[in-house]
Amino acid sequence: MSHFLVIYDRATGKARVQEFTGEHSADEALDARFRAEHRYAGADIEVASLVADDIDALKATHSRYFVDVDVMIERLERLVS
Repeated sequence: MSHFLVIYDRATGKARVQEFTGEHSADEALDARFRAEHRYAGADIEVASLVADDIDALKATHSRYFVDVDVMIERLERLVS
């Protein structure tokens, strides 16, 4: 299992992802999350620390971080109609 730090810019719909592996990956990811939350406090930025088998699994389970904003809107419109 890998730990991931996701920094998601709500305004642009873009995510930056950092993967942590190894014995202390959980602690490293959590420390990185706290630093990022402090850095982006007050900004329209979402910070998450997540666990997945690999980046492909993360993209499958948390696709909203990786889907273009226009695609996300299109999906929501289909659900509503």
